[in-house]
Amino acid sequence: MAHVHLFCDESGKVHNSPAISFCGYLGNGDQWSKFRDDWSALRRSLQVPPIHMKAIMRPELDEEWTKVKQRWGSDWESKRDSMLADLAEIICGHKLVSVGATVDCDAFKTLNIPKARAGVYNDPHYLAFQWVVLRSLEKVEWGTSDALLGLLLDDDEEKAMSCYALLRSLKKQHPESKKRISSICFVNDEVYPGVQAADVLAFESRRLLIERQSKPSKLFERLTSELQHSPHLFDERALLELEKQFP
Repeated sequence: MAHVHLFCDESGKVHNSPAISFCGYLGNGDQWSKFRDDWSALRRSLQVPPIHMKAIMRPELDEEWTKVKQRWGSDWESKRDSMLADLAEIICGHKLVSVGATVDCDAFKTLNIPKARAGVYNDPHYLAFQWVVLRSLEKVEWGTSDALLGLLLDDDEEKAMSCYALLRSLKKQHPESKKRISSICFVNDEVYPGVQAADVLAFESRRLLIERQSKPSKLFERLTSELQHSPHLFDERALLELEKQFP
């Protein structure tokens, strides 16, 4: 039986950010193996540490990325952007499929949507998590109708056990997910490039909402297969529509 693996990660925290994003990439074992080799080869050629967008965009907060910025000198921004573009091309080259959700935290907290909030522990992070898991199952079925889905998440102590509990609840509400989701694992993002790729997508997806860009960046377009698999935006309108779906 075929297995598809979803590597995923989040960006933003509800208590200090106007938006949160939870995103990931789907691929089979062969895709992920080849992706890992190419991702590691690029990092090795550039002599850079594991990819983490918060550190890349604010290298002063990270010792290793501070050293990279100092080494690249006045070319820092151009080389940084070129590196991210090359990483996106690796993702596209291996035909990894993106899936994700970005939630407007202010709208989630202030709108009259008690049923929607209750269903996800009153936390937009879990709304995004639930959406990603269910949409991932749909995408898996497009490729192989009987494939199993394995989830691999960054080992975040604050969220790990709650995500596990939410997945168990999800399996009770959606019988198909109980049958099709084979496992959930919490891994070190520095060791697993798939989580690093998800971090890049989650960061860009969240930034798109916060900055209210009229047109997505070229990086975002490449990360999402030219917008074919863009993360879902839970803005005010989408949250109100979600509330109507509850009995």
